[in-house]
Amino acid sequence: MLSERAEALRIAQIYQSEIDRTFISEQDILHLQATVKVVLDILNNFGAPISDIEKFKELISVDTLKAMQLLGFNYKAAIGEPLTQICAEAITGLNKKRNSNSQNKKSK
Repeated sequence: MLSERAEALRIAQIYQSEIDRTFISEQDILHLQATVKVVLDILNNFGAPISDIEKFKELISVDTLKAMQLLGFNYKAAIGEPLTQICAEAITGLNKKRNSNSQNKKSK
């Protein structure tokens, strides 16, 4: 009986840990919304390959985030991982431009 209770508690802790890992509080959602909008605008100014930025911004509205989160959508993976990749590509692109410009100046 005691081992069944311990197992049930362990399973409940695993589920709670998973919920905590993917849950975004309302305060975090508001902060995320503001920050991602700024990041998208900055990346757009650098010419990052982001199409329909306004549509993407709608995805991070408070209502949309809360509803999708209630349905089990993992925004940390869905937004965080692609933004990480886009930022990395934008930075790599800037570095390639600098290297290309340096090579052009040296060859002249």
